[in-house]
Amino acid sequence: MISQEDKKTVLKLISEACKSGARKSKAAQLLGLTIRTLQRWSKNGLLDSRKGSRADPGNKLSDDEKTRIANVLESPEFAESNPNQIVPRLADQGIYLGSESTMYRILSAKRCN
Repeated sequence: MISQEDKKTVLKLISEACKSGARKSKAAQLLGLTIRTLQRWSKNGLLDSRKGSRADPGNKLSDDEKTRIANVLESPEFAESNPNQIVPRLADQGIYLGSESTMYRILSAKRCN
């Protein structure tokens, strides 16, 4: 990532080059930048306007749901089975708690804690 001070310097150099008759796109190209990058830096005041991390998905499991799945995975009935076997057995009983992948993620998280 380029520091704000370096961005200011680049914009100043590009501005001086343009005043001397150079094209902005060529000056940017010499510095290894695109014209779009310069436009973004000028418009946004040199701040990084990229969004942060995404918000949690709407279908994220609640802690209660995770606990319920963990309890089923640790129950004596399923203790010796893996999620690949558990999901179909629960489906035969008309129960859906989550996908195999979800169960593997919960097992993995439990092992790490």
